[in-house]
Amino acid sequence: MKIKFFLFWLCFVALFCALGVWQVARYHEKKQLIDSYQQQLTAIPVAFDVVKQPKDFQHVSVHGDFLNEDTLFIQNRFYHDRLGYEVLTILKTPQSSQYVLVDRGWVPSVSEKHLPSIEPITGMQNLTGYLKSTEEYQFILGQNILDTHARPLVAQKIDLTELEHIFHHALFPYIVRLDKTAPDGFVRDWVITTVMPERHLGYAVQWFLMAIVLLIVSVRFCFRCEKCKNSASTRRHSRWPLYSILGVFIVPMILAGIFFYAHHFFHFKQLNHGELITPPVALSNKIYATLNQNNVKHRWLVLQIANPCNLNCQVMHSELLQVQKALGNNRDRVFILNRATPVFSKQLPGDIFLIDPLGNVFMSYPKNTNPLFVLQDLKKVLEVSQIG
Repeated sequence: MKIKFFLFWLCFVALFCALGVWQVARYHEKKQLIDSYQQQLTAIPVAFDVVKQPKDFQHVSVHGDFLNEDTLFIQNRFYHDRLGYEVLTILKTPQSSQYVLVDRGWVPSVSEKHLPSIEPITGMQNLTGYLKSTEEYQFILGQNILDTHARPLVAQKIDLTELEHIFHHALFPYIVRLDKTAPDGFVRDWVITTVMPERHLGYAVQWFLMAIVLLIVSVRFCFRCEKCKNSASTRRHSRWPLYSILGVFIVPMILAGIFFYAHHFFHFKQLNHGELITPPVALSNKIYATLNQNNVKHRWLVLQIANPCNLNCQVMHSELLQVQKALGNNRDRVFILNRATPVFSKQLPGDIFLIDPLGNVFMSYPKNTNPLFVLQDLKKVLEVSQIG
């Protein structure tokens, strides 16, 4: 019976080892992918017309005319946690008369009912970019393209076969992703892989450690000495190794479920000093443009509002400037601004406000707050944020 029990757990040990080996293979695969991407981008672009055997990340130069009426919006694309679209337009090459789909980059969403306005591009275009296949699996909900007659076209993913039937053009089997320096494009911070190689290596270590622990516990439980088997203490505790093995897998799931579904019963220590504004108040484009007159676009703002700005206000402003210097390498990501009149569409509590690079007011402080509180909150925000 113990042999059968041991073989049963040995199957799980083998499974965990196999998962660890798989993660190691994924680590090498992702590392090779990123290395190939870096090597191809530094290579001299190859003329698109002479490409006979296309491959991923091949650096190419292509020239032709954009067919502006054949523009595609890929929805539900995020950039720095902001929703938007990926814009692709068909380019016709003059010499080979090929039609290639050019990925021009990301644009933010303006509203649920209206698509972003895209200016048409006329004349011969000389572009550089890299080839990218579209064969990887992408999960979609329902039909990929709801209205095939709409222009521009809106889709959930790039399906070249489907697009060929809609646009009535035979498309090149790869798309061209424009370089950041290429003209007539948008945000092109391309993501090569969402999971970096180091994370796969960490997963592999976890699977191997679980296999080792499970093997040690199962051997200890199944192959005890005969004298130990007959002792009363051993019989009393013989089931504890099994309970321990089950607990390793079951307890984390139970705790995760409790914290997920009953989180409102727990009161954790508040880490921020300022008053969190929920939901954040988005500044209008007009107001945000006014604030950006000081060249603070895409930076974090510490906005102080005081009218008039008396001696205490001036002292606070001076201390906030010291807060900016105390941020060290992150000081260029923050701008301190003083305004005499409110710039919000509605009344907000406080006199000092934190505004993210997207124009969202998310935290406030009273006028007599401790500047160290602002410094500590800014350090936490800048540490976890990649924007600005």
